[in-house]
Amino acid sequence: MQLKKLILWSIRTLVTALCVMLALPCLPASSAQAALAGDVDGDGAVSAADYTLLRLHLLGKMTLAGAGLSAADMDGSGALTVNDYVWMRLLISCASPVPALRR
Repeated sequence: MQLKKLILWSIRTLVTALCVMLALPCLPASSAQAALAGDVDGDGAVSAADYTLLRLHLLGKMTLAGAGLSAADMDGSGALTVNDYVWMRLLISCASPVPALRR
C-alpha cells in the first residue's frame, strides 16, 4: 500500500512539473513576477503553502502584500478574489490549461 502511495505521489509530481514547464513559455516575458504566478511565499514553486496563504488572505486571517499579493493575483484582475483561489487550486492539481492564467 505504501508503494502504491509513493507511485501515485510521483506521478502527480511529474504531471504538475510538466504542466508548469509547458505554461512558462506562454506567460508574458516582460514580467518576472508573471513567471512566478501563484508563488505567494516566494520559494520558487507553487504549492499547497501558497494556496493556504491565499485562502487565509481571502478569509481575512492575514494580509498579503508586495510580491506575494501580486503573485496571488492569478487572473491578473488587480484584486484577489475567489477566482484567484480556484485558478491556484487548478494550477496545483494541473486540472486546467495553465496558459489561461495570465491574460
